[in-house]
Amino acid sequence: MRRHSRLLAVVVFVGGVALPVGCGTDLLCGEGTKVKDGFCVVDTGEIGDTEADADADADADADADADQPPSRPTVDIQPSSPTTDQDLLCIVAQDSVDPEGMTVSYTYGWAIDGSPAGNSTQVVASSSTGSGQTWACRVTPNDGTQDGAFGIANVVIQ
Repeated sequence: MRRHSRLLAVVVFVGGVALPVGCGTDLLCGEGTKVKDGFCVVDTGEIGDTEADADADADADADADADQPPSRPTVDIQPSSPTTDQDLLCIVAQDSVDPEGMTVSYTYGWAIDGSPAGNSTQVVASSSTGSGQTWACRVTPNDGTQDGAFGIANVVIQ
């Protein structure tokens, strides 16, 4: 029997525009993917898999269901239109939910104009900000076992 690979292209769109791989962000092409024709590609198996392969896939899916990551949090930065004399506060506006009911904790990271700011707390002091800078806060949930998808918010300093 001839077997054919099935490939799934993962394309990230921002503002309706497909981002090419290698555009300077580590958020594209995660583990288990490869670059093909400028896109992240995930090998999803082969057409013609045997019943034993399907059973093994089902067992793997059952194992994966045993511990799912927490959901993505909704993140906000206060104040929403800050000036250089106001501290920035990164808040979780909507909590992550862990499918297994585990307690979720959060880690914080800040970036200035797309570059890491070296701050891993919820607050950025106003003395660290400058007019026209774009500050982003990234919040990653963790259920004690694994990280979930991060939430992100940004503001421009007035």
